[in-house]
Amino acid sequence: MTFVATVAAVAPGAGTPTGTVTFYDGAAAIGAGTLSAGVAAYSTTTALAAGTHSITGSYGGDANFLASGSNAIAQTVTQLPQTITFIPIPNQVQGTQVALVAFASSQLPVSSTSLTAPVCTVSGSTATLIHAGLCTIQAAQPGNAVYAAAPSVQQSSTVLAPPANFTITPIPSSETVHAGLPGVAALELQSVNGFNGTVTLSCGGGPAAFTCRDVPQSVKVNGRAFVATLVLFPHNTAPGTYTITFTGVSGSLTNSTAVKFTVK
Repeated sequence: MTFVATVAAVAPGAGTPTGTVTFYDGAAAIGAGTLSAGVAAYSTTTALAAGTHSITGSYGGDANFLASGSNAIAQTVTQLPQTITFIPIPNQVQGTQVALVAFASSQLPVSSTSLTAPVCTVSGSTATLIHAGLCTIQAAQPGNAVYAAAPSVQQSSTVLAPPANFTITPIPSSETVHAGLPGVAALELQSVNGFNGTVTLSCGGGPAAFTCRDVPQSVKVNGRAFVATLVLFPHNTAPGTYTITFTGVSGSLTNSTAVKFTVK
């Protein structure tokens, strides 16, 4: 922003005034410019606040010319417009946290708010997806003395229910058995997120000729199910600890668990 004032002699006077002109916004000095050929200019990168300003110039005089002041000029300053860019939010599974990316053309900070608090919440620039449903988040920038408030921008995404699954838990996770004598492996199968289906169990690992009786077998799981199977380490099994892995498969789902057997 540049302020310019011309100072000239008043007839019958003659000559070219020298010195400086100070520019004012009301009673507040903005800055000063040095006269050159009767013209003084002052440039600043500091913008005036939005509104109407009374701008005047005050000449300080020199050895030949008295000080003088200008008439007031009403300068109306309007706020600059700004826009928000809000990157779309991808669909995510319930329980996920998502980084929000939104920025203003003014480079002023953008705040985000959830418009669907039961489904998702916002803290800073992170959204937490709480429940399945439609999550809508609004980005806003209220503006300042230079920039007007930006039009708010909303982004919506679908919060997906977590997929159904199942877990396998050994009871207990470690046992002591004797070579040549059967032991028992007990497993608990638990539905996760409403799983209701058939799980086919198998086992693997252990020394040569190790066997799991009763597996493979299929188990219906709708909530909680228990399975017990005999395990047999051959009589010539060397003493030590062996890890046996039990695997359950249901369609595209595969889960496993391990049981440690100490053989004596």
